[in-house]
Amino acid sequence: VAYVEGWRVIAKAQEIFGFDGWSSRILQLQREYEDHDSKNGRWTYSYSATVRISLRNGTFHDEVGSGCKVDKDRGKAIENARKEAVTDAMKR
Repeated sequence: VAYVEGWRVIAKAQEIFGFDGWSSRILQLQREYEDHDSKNGRWTYSYSATVRISLRNGTFHDEVGSGCKVDKDRGKAIENARKEAVTDAMKR
């Protein structure tokens, strides 16, 4: 399967289940890796996320996703790795 953007997955879920017919919840968000390369000033962060997708009828599915980002700005590397992990879990 080719890469699918997170907003497309959310839009498709809205189309299929309706705006209030489904929900997502982060069950766990965990840092897996952290590194700072002092030569180039870049931070590397990797996170894993467990996300639950629930339907209005009570059916649910839990899935794990991962995200890894490298940036000179430590905060951006952390933020983007976390967001990528959650989005990746939602798309599975």
